[in-house]
Amino acid sequence: LYLYFQPEFAAFPSGANNNVYFAQTRDLYADVSFDKEKEHRARVGLSKVPYGWENLQSSRNRVPLDRTNAINSGVAPNERDLGVFYYWA
Repeated sequence: LYLYFQPEFAAFPSGANNNVYFAQTRDLYADVSFDKEKEHRARVGLSKVPYGWENLQSSRNRVPLDRTNAINSGVAPNERDLGVFYYWA
């Protein structure tokens, strides 16, 4: 079991006066390994959504059906979400 917590302490969020300070959670998750080598694991909690190389490429260089629609419309780089993700490395 691996626990990870990353808070963010910031001042002056967009649209606020100069005397506003706030804290928010960027990442809060647990990695549960299914084997000793940690090759198979599940991540439960708030973390960055995994995305593929195709989201980083420009769409003008590809044919329309070259990108999967579910990944393209549901996930953006650096987006965070609650969920359970399966990882294999």
